[in-house]
Amino acid sequence: MMRKQTMKPHHMECVVKEVRSLRDLSDSNLVIKLLQVFESDNTIYLILEYVKGGDLHSRYQRRPVMNPKQQRELMKQLLEGLRDMHKKGYIHRDIKPRNVILAAPADPMQAYAS
Repeated sequence: MMRKQTMKPHHMECVVKEVRSLRDLSDSNLVIKLLQVFESDNTIYLILEYVKGGDLHSRYQRRPVMNPKQQRELMKQLLEGLRDMHKKGYIHRDIKPRNVILAAPADPMQAYAS
């Protein structure tokens, strides 16, 4: 949810680019899905796929240890998601644990780039 009143003009352009890129990447299993975009007079709503596992940063706050197999699988998925982005000409520019979304809270065996 983004309030239009607080947006600078160039921010609206960024939102349009973000929507376009998420739609373009919808065929990737490893990039979070944009389901719908709604706009009212004051607000823009981006409805994203619900993924119940939370982000990698929060998971490490709860359980800072991950076994080597989980680490390899997580990195493999992240790199595959980035490969999907790069194939379509996109660069993430903000890769960090808060932008890695996990499918399940306890076991990070399925991750999504967001």
